[in-house]
Amino acid sequence: MLQTANQKLTKRERRNLRKQGVTIQSGLSIKQCYPLTINQGRAFKEYENGKDIFLHGTAGTGKTFLAMYFALKDVLSENYEKLIIVRSAVQARQIGHLPGNPKEKLAAYEAPYYYTCSKLFNKEYAYDFLKDNGKIEFVSTSFNRGMTFDNAVVIVEECQNFNWSELSTTLTRLGKNCRVIVCGDTKQSDLHEMHGKKDLLKLIQVCKNLSRFAFVQMGIPDIVRSGFVKDFIIECEELGY
Repeated sequence: MLQTANQKLTKRERRNLRKQGVTIQSGLSIKQCYPLTINQGRAFKEYENGKDIFLHGTAGTGKTFLAMYFALKDVLSENYEKLIIVRSAVQARQIGHLPGNPKEKLAAYEAPYYYTCSKLFNKEYAYDFLKDNGKIEFVSTSFNRGMTFDNAVVIVEECQNFNWSELSTTLTRLGKNCRVIVCGDTKQSDLHEMHGKKDLLKLIQVCKNLSRFAFVQMGIPDIVRSGFVKDFIIECEELGY
């Protein structure tokens, strides 16, 4: 028995249908994307050549979008079982101040991936569907110690907000048949401790010394979000902010 997923189906309804033996067709097809800048083109080339990728650089350059696109294409082509997104909740390292259970506490940190998936698949339910069906897993650094990631593309997101312990713990979770894409920007750290901000620089040095990594530096010419973002960042840099 088949039923097509659509925006009227809630998560609970989809789970109940699967329990009843109903196969839900996603109707999902990832759109073909192309690089818009020279450095985006390099990221495409390095990933296609089998490299792990470190996407570093200013806001609005498409780091998360590219990472999600590369990973989901590989997952949907069945080269890997799933995409694992790892993110530090920063203040939520002391996560008890947020209401709800652990999943509810972290829901706000998943918002960018709902948006990105809706753009990649032109379906608002895409992220929920992929997550419900085990193709996407979201993990906080608060809970990843002792885990092993197998047969997955792992995106280490907003890595400027990880301390060194979180960075090393996350990257040593990688098991068999894994690739990793690291995304971050030293200028966008939410950490207050100076030693924490320096931890990303340590990771950059380590990854640059690993032959399996390609380091792609994104700059102002790579900003694709909007003309305003580019103008704003140029002005901030000229003023030294």
